[in-house]
Amino acid sequence: MLKIYINAHHPKSFITLDNADHLLSKQEDSKYVGDMIGCWVKRYFETKAHKMLDAEGEQLVAHLNLKEDNFTTTIQTSAHSITADEPISVGGDDFGPSPYDLLSAGLAACTAMTLKLYAERKQWDLKEVYVYVTYSKKHSDDLMLDMEKPMRIDHLLKKLNFVGNLNDTQTQRLKEIASKCPVHKTLQNQVVIDTKLL
Repeated sequence: MLKIYINAHHPKSFITLDNADHLLSKQEDSKYVGDMIGCWVKRYFETKAHKMLDAEGEQLVAHLNLKEDNFTTTIQTSAHSITADEPISVGGDDFGPSPYDLLSAGLAACTAMTLKLYAERKQWDLKEVYVYVTYSKKHSDDLMLDMEKPMRIDHLLKKLNFVGNLNDTQTQRLKEIASKCPVHKTLQNQVVIDTKLL
C-alpha cells in the first residue's frame, strides 16, 4: 500500500482506514471511502450550475432511471434537488428519505414555519421549534374513532417542542396553531389528484 502511494502521481492524499479490509466488505467502510473520494475529486471538476429537468410547467419533477437506479429518484424544483429512496429493508439503497418521509417532512416544515410567523406576529419569545412527525397505519378502533365501518387508516403523529420563554397559555395556543398550517389543512381536506399522460 505504501509503495502504491509513493509511486502515485500528484494530486494525491493519504487517508487511513482503521479496521477495514482490502475489499471494503463492511458497508460503513465502503460508504466512508466513497464520501472521501467524492470530497477529494470535487476540487478537480468544474462546478456546474444546477440544471433543471423540464418540469413541463409544473412545480417539480421526479425522475427515475430504471436502467441505472433501483428506487433512487431525483426530485427537482427550479432551484433545489432532493434524492428520494427506499430503505435497504425493502430493497432500496437508502440514498435519501422515503416518499412517506418526504410527506412527513412537508408537514413538519410547514408546521415549524407557521409557528415562527405566528410567534413573531404576537411578539412572543419563541427561539426554536422542534416538530417530530411519524407516519403509520393504525386501526380506527385503536384511535378510538367512531366509524360506521372500522378499518386501518393513515395516521400522522405530530409532537412539538418549543424553546423560549413561554407561559402555558402561549404553548397551548401554539399547539392549536400547529394544526392550522397549510400542509396540515391540506392533508385533512379531501384532496383531488389528477393524473395525465404527457
